[in-house]
Amino acid sequence: MGPDLMNEEQSIAGNGLSSLGRGVRRVEAGGMSSGVVLVTFLIVIGLVATGWDLAQVLAQRRPRRTPAHPAPPPVLAAVTLEGVLARQVTAHQITAEQYRRAMRAVADRDDGRHPLDLPPDLRPPQVL
Repeated sequence: MGPDLMNEEQSIAGNGLSSLGRGVRRVEAGGMSSGVVLVTFLIVIGLVATGWDLAQVLAQRRPRRTPAHPAPPPVLAAVTLEGVLARQVTAHQITAEQYRRAMRAVADRDDGRHPLDLPPDLRPPQVL
């Protein structure tokens, strides 16, 4: 290598002005700023997601406004005798003893109408 070429390379390398060095620096500087933008973007997304979740939690914890006179619960009509008896005993229209007697009568009537037919191996022994 000639002395002119050597001095030129040293001055370029010493000053950091090589064309390759500039290109790398630009890429690094560009990569650095795009990295900062990417990190900032991810932080913003994280903050928005956290804020959204926090708003949902606070909305669930906030007491809901109820009307001054809440509507009474719907009354369902009993469609079976057992349902009518259960409603009467819970409304204190009949006593527990009356309920038991009525249910015993319902069971006896049901046994007469629809007897339970068990297989022979499951039948209880006959009582004499």
